Amino acid sequence: MRFRPLIFVRYFVCSFFIFFSLQGKAETNIITYDLRVDTLHGPVMLKAHASESSSEYVGRIFALASREIPVLVNYFKYAPEDTVHIILESDATISNGSATVFPMNIINLFETTPKGKEHLTVNRDPVNALFIHEFTHIIHLEQTRGILDVFKTVFGTIGRLGGLTPRWFTEGIATWAESEFSDYGRLKNKLMKLELVGKMRNDNFCRTIDCIDYPGTYPDGQFSYWVGGFFLEYLEKKKPGTIQCLVEDNSGNFIFMLNNAFRRCLNKTAPKAYLEFRKEFLKEYEQEPTYEGFSKLDLKTDYPVWQNNFELIDKEIVYFSKDEETNYLHKLNLKTGNHRKERVATIIEQIEAKSNFLEKKNQYILSSLEENRIDAKRVFSRSDGKELARGGKYLFQIDDGEAIGFSYNKNRWSIKKGSELLYKDEPFVHYHQIQEVLFKGESYFLIRTNFVSHKGLDIDEWKLFSPKSKSFIPLFHSKSDFLFSCDEKAVFVDDGVHLFDFKSMELHKVQAPSWFKDVVELRTNENGTVGLFSKRPNHLYASKKSCQDLLKDIRIGEVEARDIVNYVESDFKIKGRVEREDYFPLKELYPRYWMFAYSAGADNLDYYSFFTTLQDPKSRHIVSVTVDQYSSISKTAPSLSYTYDPNSWKYQVAYFKNYSDSSFRTTPNSEESIYGAISYDQELVGWDLSYSVYGKRAMIDDSFSNRDEDEYGIELSSVKRPYLEDSLWQSSLVLLRGFERKVDGFSAFKGYEGFGNMALRAGHYMDFFIQGSYGKLDKSGLSSGVIYGGGYRNVIHQFYGLNYSQLLGNEIWTARGQVFVNLFKPYRGHGFVPVFLRELDGIFGTDIAKADLIDFGDQFKRNHQVQSLYFGLRSKLVIGYLAPVNVDFILTRISEDEKDYESGLVVVSGSFF
Repeated sequence: MRFRPLIFVRYFVCSFFIFFSLQGKAETNIITYDLRVDTLHGPVMLKAHASESSSEYVGRIFALASREIPVLVNYFKYAPEDTVHIILESDATISNGSATVFPMNIINLFETTPKGKEHLTVNRDPVNALFIHEFTHIIHLEQTRGILDVFKTVFGTIGRLGGLTPRWFTEGIATWAESEFSDYGRLKNKLMKLELVGKMRNDNFCRTIDCIDYPGTYPDGQFSYWVGGFFLEYLEKKKPGTIQCLVEDNSGNFIFMLNNAFRRCLNKTAPKAYLEFRKEFLKEYEQEPTYEGFSKLDLKTDYPVWQNNFELIDKEIVYFSKDEETNYLHKLNLKTGNHRKERVATIIEQIEAKSNFLEKKNQYILSSLEENRIDAKRVFSRSDGKELARGGKYLFQIDDGEAIGFSYNKNRWSIKKGSELLYKDEPFVHYHQIQEVLFKGESYFLIRTNFVSHKGLDIDEWKLFSPKSKSFIPLFHSKSDFLFSCDEKAVFVDDGVHLFDFKSMELHKVQAPSWFKDVVELRTNENGTVGLFSKRPNHLYASKKSCQDLLKDIRIGEVEARDIVNYVESDFKIKGRVEREDYFPLKELYPRYWMFAYSAGADNLDYYSFFTTLQDPKSRHIVSVTVDQYSSISKTAPSLSYTYDPNSWKYQVAYFKNYSDSSFRTTPNSEESIYGAISYDQELVGWDLSYSVYGKRAMIDDSFSNRDEDEYGIELSSVKRPYLEDSLWQSSLVLLRGFERKVDGFSAFKGYEGFGNMALRAGHYMDFFIQGSYGKLDKSGLSSGVIYGGGYRNVIHQFYGLNYSQLLGNEIWTARGQVFVNLFKPYRGHGFVPVFLRELDGIFGTDIAKADLIDFGDQFKRNHQVQSLYFGLRSKLVIGYLAPVNVDFILTRISEDEKDYESGLVVVSGSFF
């Protein structure tokens, strides 16, 4: 039976419409919400695709969009031309989002809220700040003019290259916008700024503009957000309209020409402007002030991480630092000066605000993430190692058997004692600075609640929650920050200092020592006081004064009026009519771009590829179309695939054709196939598992025969995800496949293949990699097909020193061992040159293989084992500002029959290859 492509076309079309009919049932809960926002530069169209249960969040986004989009469009003088699709991640536990303009305008928003003291918590309305940030990306990245507009006209949305800029520019613009167009934003976060200044004051750390995206140490990826935001804010303040000018001008430049936009908008280069900014940014920290009654502590680290919090527990101050890839927990005794440091073996978030009950036991709570995922559960553990709970946002242990937990779900905060629900708040109220205070011998919780109503009313109110009465007591309306509590009193600071007396329920304006105006965070108990001050980013200062002594230093003034603002139901209602319809992905399934590429290498024939994809906004339906043109043999090979991915189940049908080089004849091998598969993906803690069943019909022409074959089988795969940067076991991949193959004219036979690898890390400067594979066809003879190995392009049966297809037979096994030794970690580039060198490693390795037949080029060996030794260099690069790429330069040697076979190869790997 010969292969008939028309049969596949019918099968493909039939499968396509079957899956679409299936999704009609699978996606009945997905709704498309439409909004049009009119601006001075044209209308902006939004489509949010979300479940019915997320309608409240969509309404909130649309209310904010109606208010914020005209402001953003007015500044940038540009309205997105294409519809902006909004996708919600309802399972996320970490606050974040993303935006892209390829292949269409899409904003992903995580339906959760930030926690603790990390840089996003300064946003009193996190949803608003997140939307401003991500929509600013769309405005920036979609713009094309001049030559880039021609490129977009020819190639479609892949031609939107105005955003192909350093990360600090792209993220800096959005970070600046969230702070400029609201009363909050992370540029107003004092702790974040202190950490940033602490790093930048080091003259040996990232002095020039090229390393902002990848500084190599903490704060790693956040450095581009923070520095980019402050740098662009500095430029905008000096010359209003600078950011708009840079975006507009660069949208007409050819790629990697951002410096030209700086010259035209500022009459200076970006590197020069950055050096000026850096000097100005650090100027206010040049002098070391003194604070009466305080002395500087020796923290035994240059770079403490304040956003992980610090606490005073009995006589010890507990804090974090990060060195290279490792997080450390420090404990410093205020009385003796004794210092202890230990590696943190979890993805640490912070030291929780101290519990009065645990403090008496010299204990505290640490919160961490059980894995490195956006939906990872939060783990709360005591400092003695006892795990208290999983899930939620905050936890306080109030006695031996009881804990009060704060969690955020479906846009609402809820408070629980164990499993008992004590209170559930209104939607989109932001909790910040949650502190346990003792009042009348009982635990209460002091909370600053923040809310921005649909009318734009900005509400900041301090409240006291009583677990006993399960209710809030409103205290006063203020944007002040909590400083400390003592003896049923709490002290707050803003432009002045205030004291709230819980006994009398009165708010007082007070006079305090001058150092109060500079303090950012204060920890105090009966053993002393520790402060973090705004002018000293890398240091803590200690005083022998107890919290009672601090209260004595405060002169209590007159009683202030307590401006109490209680929310009303109308504040939480969605304003305006939101258009809605059932989500119908077929409407969006059309090609938005096309592109070409060229592939060459020792393992493959050279060819050009022309390709495009069609997909819906939620990426549940993806159609890929590729045409490969093999110029050396004048052959064309089309490929077509359709994937339906509604949830954990995935369905795929594909047609493909390819040609490959042959070691045994002058004409190339070829394969033309149709393929269908059903798979199920499962996520475990630290692992991704996938189970598949598949079937394939192929027409193959190779060195051994011209044949038709049918294959049916199962595949299992498991991937271990990295946990910590310095974990010994970094990652693993295991693939297993069993199948039955029927070849026309031959007896049916079974086959098995397995593959596994493991990456290990030994400190900061050495990595180990081991890999092995095994394949067997349960038959004799080669005419009904063989297993190929060798080379480096195929995943299974790799071998350095022999090209692909030089290992072959009915049975193959391979093994690999590699050692990577770090030689250099420059983390440097040159200005705006789009090639950035992160690290340079030496490579030392050996490959061993055994196969039925091995082709050495000038001789063949049967049932033979071969070994290669090799060494080389690995360059860890970033290409085009965004693509991490490893380039390996390797020299190999195989010694066989007193003859050496030497070769060199260049292996390029990365997420884009």
